[in-house]
Amino acid sequence: MFYEEEAQEDRRCIRNSQLSVSFIILRILQLIIGFITLVLTGYIITVFNGDTFHSFALTFISFTWTFSFMIYIFVTPLWLPTFYHLWTHLGLEIVAFSLWLSDFSLLSWEIMLGDGTLAVYSLGLDPTLAASAAQPSTKVAVRCGKAAAVLTLLNWILLATTVIISGECST
Repeated sequence: MFYEEEAQEDRRCIRNSQLSVSFIILRILQLIIGFITLVLTGYIITVFNGDTFHSFALTFISFTWTFSFMIYIFVTPLWLPTFYHLWTHLGLEIVAFSLWLSDFSLLSWEIMLGDGTLAVYSLGLDPTLAASAAQPSTKVAVRCGKAAAVLTLLNWILLATTVIISGECST
C-alpha cells in the first residue's frame, strides 16, 4: 500500500514538472539540437568519405536514445501512468546525459585532428593533400564539426538541467 502511494506521488510530481512550459521548451530544444547535430555529423561523414563514421554513429545513437526517452517521459505519465516509474526516468535520462557527454568528447577530439590535418595539408608538402585541404567543402566540414561539438555541449548542459529538475521529485 505504501509503495502504491509513493508511486502515485512520484507520478504526480513528475507530471506537474513535465507539464510546465519551461520543461517542455527544454525538451523540445534538446530534440532540435540533437537533430541538428545529427545532420551536421552526417554532412561531415559525406565530405570525408566515411572517415568520421564513429562520431556519426555515436551521434545517431545519442539522438535515437534521446528521442525514445522523450517518448517514454511524455507518453507514460499522461496516458500510461502505471508503466511510469521515477527511477526508470532518472536512469534513462542519466544514460542520455552520458551519451551526449561522450559524443561531445569524440567530436572535440575529431575536430582537433581536423584542424591539425588542415594545417599540415595546407603547408603544401604533398600537392594532392594540399589541394584537398584547400577545397571549400573540407573547410566547411571542419566548421560543421566545431558547430556540432558546441551543440552537443549545449545539449549536455540542457540534459544536466533536466536531470536536476527531474531529480528534485525524488527527494
